[in-house]
Amino acid sequence: MLSTMLFADEVRATKDVEAATQKSHKPSAAELKAAVAVIEELSGDWEPGEWKDRYRRRLQDVVSRKRKGKTIKAPEPRETAPPDAAPDLMDALERTLAEMRG
Repeated sequence: MLSTMLFADEVRATKDVEAATQKSHKPSAAELKAAVAVIEELSGDWEPGEWKDRYRRRLQDVVSRKRKGKTIKAPEPRETAPPDAAPDLMDALERTLAEMRG
């Protein structure tokens, strides 16, 4: 899985996350074991050739059209809903493991 680093304005403040305001953030032994099991199930060899950089391709298309003198219109901004409450971690881990092993 590839992930993108976030800029400071894209990161939620910890005061908005209930678990981050608690004194202890340590997961239970069962949560840690389930998380490790999910990671092991998802692990595999990475083949860079299988991944396409769609962002770069779209950006190159925009640059190419701009070079040809075409007007580039910005997309309409999307409305975003406030984030949902965090689901139960253990339940999510157990469902994921069950689906993967299913």
